[in-house]
Amino acid sequence: MLRIERLNMMGAMAAGISHEIRNSMMTVLELLQLLSKKKCAPFQKHYSIIIEELSRTNSIITEFLYLARK
Repeated sequence: MLRIERLNMMGAMAAGISHEIRNSMMTVLELLQLLSKKKCAPFQKHYSIIIEELSRTNSIITEFLYLARK
């Protein structure tokens, strides 16, 4: 019983940490999207790569949080 409680606590902690990471990551993603819309953006190609990777990471975290709810 104690082991189940520990596993539940670890799952809740992992979900909380994932949620906080995703919040920070989404802020960076939104700022990059704003920067990439400027026509004179010097790193336009880099912005799109970073945005794509952050979006992919967000989907992984979303799936993890979905599994954690179950």
